[in-house]
Amino acid sequence: MRSVGYSLSTAVADIIDNSIAAHAKTISIRYFDHGEDPYVAIIDDGDGMDYETAVNAMKLAGTNPNAKRNANDLGRFGLGLKTASLSQARSVMLSTVQHGRQNTLRWDLDHVARTREQTQDTR
Repeated sequence: MRSVGYSLSTAVADIIDNSIAAHAKTISIRYFDHGEDPYVAIIDDGDGMDYETAVNAMKLAGTNPNAKRNANDLGRFGLGLKTASLSQARSVMLSTVQHGRQNTLRWDLDHVARTREQTQDTR
């Protein structure tokens, strides 16, 4: 999954597609290259997700490719967020707010390798 040919720019573009599908009007890309743990944060003002939707977004192939989608939904298989992110990093964190409720989930490949557990829920 980590070697599917994404460059940093195509990985970021794939995640921005999710922001566009969520009706974001403002999308900020922040790159932090300080110390040993640089990271990229993509922040938008889109619709957000409830807990169940966020969990499904973090599942591998969490979307049925035959399911009905909105016209502005650019994804098809539910792999973009994880594949794009994990092609560039060993962890991905999704933090979303909808109706005043925040949900944060994280994939950490080092944690998975160490414990064989697949999810970390930080709520």
